Amino acid sequence: MIIMNIINMTTTVTLIYILLIIITAILITRAIAFLMNKMNRFHKDMTAIYLIRDIITYIIYFIALVAILQFFGINLAGTLLSLGIVGIAVSFAAKDIISNLFSGIILIVGKSVKVGDTVEINDP
Repeated sequence: MIIMNIINMTTTVTLIYILLIIITAILITRAIAFLMNKMNRFHKDMTAIYLIRDIITYIIYFIALVAILQFFGINLAGTLLSLGIVGIAVSFAAKDIISNLFSGIILIVGKSVKVGDTVEINDP
C-alpha cells in the first residue's frame, strides 16, 4: 500500500513537472509574439514577424522537449550526435530543396517579397 502511494505521488509530480514545462514554453512563445507585434519596427514587414516568431517558437519547444527528456533520464548526447550526422546526410541528399529554402530566406530578408504578395511563374 505504501509503495503504491509512493508510485502514485511520483507519477503525479512527474506529470505536474511536464505540464509546467509545456505551459511555460507556451507562455514564453505567446509573450514573444505579443512583444514583436507591439514593436513599431516590424509593422511594415509582417514577413519578418512570422519568420522570427516561428524560429523562436521552434527553439523554445526544442528546449522544453530536451528538459522533459532529461527529467526522464534519457541521455541526449548520443541522440543529438546521431541527429547531426543524419542532418548532414539529408542535406547532401536534398541540396536542391535546401538551396530553394535559402533562396526564399534571401528574398524575405531582401524585402522583395512580402506576405500577401502574388507571385506569377511562367511555366515553359
